[in-house]
Amino acid sequence: MKHFVQSTIFLVASAIILFIVVGRTEIDENAVTLKEAIYIAEMDAHAWQPDAKVAQIISTDAGDILNEKNGNDGKRRCWNILFAGDSEEKQYSVFVINGKTAYNQEVQMPTYATIELDKDVCIDSTDAVNIAKKYGVKPVPESDGWAVGYHFALQYLRDIETRKPLLAMMVYGVTDNGNFCYIAIDPKSRNVVSYMEKIGYSSTGRSVWEERLENK
Repeated sequence: MKHFVQSTIFLVASAIILFIVVGRTEIDENAVTLKEAIYIAEMDAHAWQPDAKVAQIISTDAGDILNEKNGNDGKRRCWNILFAGDSEEKQYSVFVINGKTAYNQEVQMPTYATIELDKDVCIDSTDAVNIAKKYGVKPVPESDGWAVGYHFALQYLRDIETRKPLLAMMVYGVTDNGNFCYIAIDPKSRNVVSYMEKIGYSSTGRSVWEERLENK
């Protein structure tokens, strides 16, 4: 059974910053796909460093109106994209809101590697959400109060056994029984490599996850 570790530092920090800076959007504003958000952010990133490449992207509730339909078509209104250049010490964070760059700043975040978007990413979040739905992943309900709807990410995971990084497009939602979950998809082959369900907490308060994908 394989297990993967993902970084949540960037996700949490970006959500806090974005909420403070831009407030909330209107529900009928423009939503874009994961790859569209990257292309929108690239102009600012290349002004920072001409050779900058995307290292991670996440969708976020921060600044958005909570609605269970968010992400149902693979599009979100609020995205945070992390770029990296030649220097491994600093990265560049760009927030895309309603199809436009809303905020950017230089940051220091842990990253595995940059992503060759045209070479290694053959799907978009519109494809990923349909794959997740086939596995029974449902949108997070508004009653949960956070991560509402379907959320998405493109990032490197780390195989706990081999320590090797694996590029994955993530779709976050809930299972049939309401537990938080995510599906990790190889964005080049379109294969689902992991389907993790949060089943509770350990005695030390850590989240306990279970692999739902057969033959893992």
